[in-house]
Amino acid sequence: MQFPEDELMVSKRDLKTRYGRHDTTIWRWRTNPAVGFPKPDLVLNGREFWRLGTLRKYEEQNQPAPETV
Repeated sequence: MQFPEDELMVSKRDLKTRYGRHDTTIWRWRTNPAVGFPKPDLVLNGREFWRLGTLRKYEEQNQPAPETV
């Protein structure tokens, strides 16, 4: 189900807080096809943002969150 807050944009800093992980771990998730972490929905001036809905969808399909490789 789509909720209005699913359109909110989440920064990489917010990702680190959400998952309690370091930049390196987020990068590993993104570069490892087996993890399937979503690409950013928006890149603006080199900063990456994900829609909250994109992250929720990923979380629903991949519980629990992947561990550091």
